[in-house]
Amino acid sequence: MTTSSGDKFDEDVQHHRRHNHHHERLHQHKRSTKRLRTRPRDFQSECLVGYRERIEFHCRFPSTDKPCLREHADDSVRQLDVLATDCCASGGLCTVDDIEALCCRTMDCLAQCYGPSFTARIQSRFRYADILLRAHPIAEDRSNKIGRRMKKRGEKEWGEEAEDD
Repeated sequence: MTTSSGDKFDEDVQHHRRHNHHHERLHQHKRSTKRLRTRPRDFQSECLVGYRERIEFHCRFPSTDKPCLREHADDSVRQLDVLATDCCASGGLCTVDDIEALCCRTMDCLAQCYGPSFTARIQSRFRYADILLRAHPIAEDRSNKIGRRMKKRGEKEWGEEAEDD
């Protein structure tokens, strides 16, 4: 059975229509996903969102879902907004030390945030002079590297001074 060139042409057109339709659907999906991820474009809004995320991440103890701040407030979202606004008002120049000053690191402070059962569970692993050594897994990794460098140079690591006294 022979096919005319017209039939072949019709098959090609149908194939391209199907392909283009599928291709357009892919691009529509990409555009809509990208639109959802877009943040506000002005500096103030981007700064606030960025500092809110940074403070939440930095002040959140491992295996918890919310940050623990030194000044306990009923409305922690509002408190994060105030802190982020302060950082952005200074031109977005808050340092890690500035953010660290906002975080809760003592056992008493953490007990107020997460409850006494949380602090009892972690106390033996994370305690040295009632101050937490392990603020966050990333900070923990960084301090371990610093400790190894100090060992190579013959200096004392954290906790070794207490044993000498």
